[in-house]
Amino acid sequence: MTLPTRELGDMCLEIDGTVVSENCNKGEVKREKQTEDSTGMHADYEQVVTTLGKASIPATIYLNFGEGSIEELLSEIFEEDKIVEVVFRPKKGKASVTNPGYRIKEAILTSLPIAVEGPKKLMSVSVEFMNNGQSGVERFTVPAEGESEI
Repeated sequence: MTLPTRELGDMCLEIDGTVVSENCNKGEVKREKQTEDSTGMHADYEQVVTTLGKASIPATIYLNFGEGSIEELLSEIFEEDKIVEVVFRPKKGKASVTNPGYRIKEAILTSLPIAVEGPKKLMSVSVEFMNNGQSGVERFTVPAEGESEI
């Protein structure tokens, strides 16, 4: 089954309270429900029932290195199996009905490519934050307290 996605452009990515929108050029929100075959005997068509849901926020991020860098932030989250909040919200304007934001309150980073050896050049990595809580992906249309444009 193909996972339904919503690609987001001109959005601000926030990982564990750290805004990384200057280092992120692409993101998506994915939601799906698993299905199981429930076809009965002598059925004319296959029937399915939905069960557990899945949710994730994949993103492509340009790495920078050193103290306080994106690479350091992602490595810490990955190596410590840290549960973080991941938010995609509008970069211009505040969250609204016509320009919503999305959040996973409890997410884990499931993979992190190893940095290339040698001089630290600008490179990008594709990472995916998977839901690790009961709320999945939340869509919000009301700006968070103190939210401002980036």
